[in-house]
Amino acid sequence: MFGQILPPKIRLQYANPVSDSTIFPVCFEKDTFDGSPRYWGVLNFDSKQQQAKWESWTQLDNTEFPFHTEQEKKYPPKLDSIMVKENNIYVYTSGGSITSVNKWGMDYYSLVQTTEKGNVVKTLYESDNLHKDDKKKGVNGIFTSSQKYVILTPVFQSDEWKGKQKLFSLDTKELIDIELPRGVNKYVQVIQHGGELFWLYKRDKDDKQILICKKK
Repeated sequence: MFGQILPPKIRLQYANPVSDSTIFPVCFEKDTFDGSPRYWGVLNFDSKQQQAKWESWTQLDNTEFPFHTEQEKKYPPKLDSIMVKENNIYVYTSGGSITSVNKWGMDYYSLVQTTEKGNVVKTLYESDNLHKDDKKKGVNGIFTSSQKYVILTPVFQSDEWKGKQKLFSLDTKELIDIELPRGVNKYVQVIQHGGELFWLYKRDKDDKQILICKKK
């Protein structure tokens, strides 16, 4: 409960957690409340007893991210999405900057496998130092419910991604370009994958739809 297992003053943020077990990672904010969670609590579900209890909480070890310099590393990396798969924890972080990403861009982003204490075991995909030049850059990442992909969505239209989404395959560790079905315009984004289906959202202000597609 709050104040015993978790810190007493927090704000829960669900940040797209995914799990294949009774262990469910729930993200939250503390100290700074700007809508960017930097911590996660471990919630253990007992389906037979229909109960759940908090086990612990932690953060990513910011010393393991070479481009993390925010406030002399006072603030841990932000959490875009977190997943538990086969007893391993995977986290996508969109850097550590507390300034506006839309105005200044991200300082870095990274996809890592981590321990329960937030120590990085393996880096699966990462950027370099995005503040090394004056160009605004940044990519957000969300784990799919199928646990097969990370949906990568660039923040800006002007960087090398040109605003186009990509997928990162957790099976092959490859970056995959997305080719939308014929007739689907640029206002469509991939938002989820489950089974053999991809779910797309059409963001046109006059025509909001959910589209369902199969991978070729």
